Amino acid sequence: MTHKDIKLVPFEAWHMDALDSTDAVDGFGSEVVNKEASYALEQHDCWTLFDGGGEVIACGGFIKQWEGRHLGWMFVTKRSAKYMVRLTKILLAFIPDIKGRIDMTVRADFKPGHRWARILGFYIENEPGILKEYGPEGEDHIAYVRINK
Repeated sequence: MTHKDIKLVPFEAWHMDALDSTDAVDGFGSEVVNKEASYALEQHDCWTLFDGGGEVIACGGFIKQWEGRHLGWMFVTKRSAKYMVRLTKILLAFIPDIKGRIDMTVRADFKPGHRWARILGFYIENEPGILKEYGPEGEDHIAYVRINK
């Protein structure tokens, strides 16, 4: 799928390597996913966002846990900020087609991620939803869910 100066393509493991971890938002980037996990993500509904110059600026998708349950994930870079409105429109067009429960987390200190989760129709299921020391650096996350009938 192409939108002006961005291109959304099916995720391939090498895309994770192409993400510039030095440009990762809040230091949370592709380095948390090992090679085996990257190849496993190819088997799910996952995608990569390229900018007009062919640079990988975001990877994300939905991992099917079982029928009716998915795990949403995304790695973004600082450069992806200018594409978020278009990426949001793309996601809002196909998220409703994923039936059942979609779980995701956002770093507790990443305010834009919380705003984006809500825009995409996710909500904190059990306030305050804090997952203590959940991330790879021991950081807290907040648990979000969206349920599509």
